[in-house]
Amino acid sequence: MNKANRFEWLELEGQTILMQDFSNLEGLELMKFLNHSHDLIKDRGDKDIIVVTNVNKVVFDSQITKHFSKVLEINKPYVSASAIYNASNVQKAAIESAAHLTNRNFLMFYDDKAVMNWIDSL
Repeated sequence: MNKANRFEWLELEGQTILMQDFSNLEGLELMKFLNHSHDLIKDRGDKDIIVVTNVNKVVFDSQITKHFSKVLEINKPYVSASAIYNASNVQKAAIESAAHLTNRNFLMFYDDKAVMNWIDSL
């Protein structure tokens, strides 16, 4: 899978936004994309990045949830807000668990239209 198609930087009215598409990823492939996401965020160097992630059909097992928590923790200095969309109830539970462990908050949106409305309101 091509990483270039999974990440997009947006600049909207002074806000730096990283749009991520993790849809249909699982296991080692998902971990590689999580690591790549961290590298992009760290290399950007900004301290006020908004991260928006599509998790449609992502498989969260205990190993992925643990790795996700690790990446959330190391991204904390760079990320001012995070939003997730297309999450099932099981995915929401895994994300909320990781957020609790890392003292992070995530806005949850039903679909890309709702998340884009949120971005437009920033």
